[in-house]
Amino acid sequence: MNPCFAEMVQNLGRTIGLEDLTPDENGYLCLTFDERPVNIEERDGTVFLYASIGPLPASGREDLYRRLLAANCFFRETQGATLGVDERLGVLLFHQIPLVALDGNRFETVLQNFVNTAEAWRARLEGAQGAQGEAAPAVSAGAVWA
Repeated sequence: MNPCFAEMVQNLGRTIGLEDLTPDENGYLCLTFDERPVNIEERDGTVFLYASIGPLPASGREDLYRRLLAANCFFRETQGATLGVDERLGVLLFHQIPLVALDGNRFETVLQNFVNTAEAWRARLEGAQGAQGEAAPAVSAGAVWA
């Protein structure tokens, strides 16, 4: 595990009140926001964020796939992340950032944007906010698009 990544995670932990937050020996950790897990790991100088958005619907998949593809186009509605589909895991949100492009503040900003984007897409898929044309959350200053 890269020591710079470990230090960023420790700084994040102090910021959010988890003084002992550290990745495991493989550079992995999982944080829960509003009972929703966000996986974070560092491998070979790249930080990966990924989260489950929700299950695939039994019907209406064509419309869902169209919406996901449109959202991914130029990262228009994903804040630099990518939406994907796995038959077993459902809809996933994934983001990767070169470690060299991050410092502690940018890491926190990217993570916050990722969590906000995941939550916005969960709400869309659950129908809570419904409208197909609803915009994704605004990008916070200092966001990294890699």
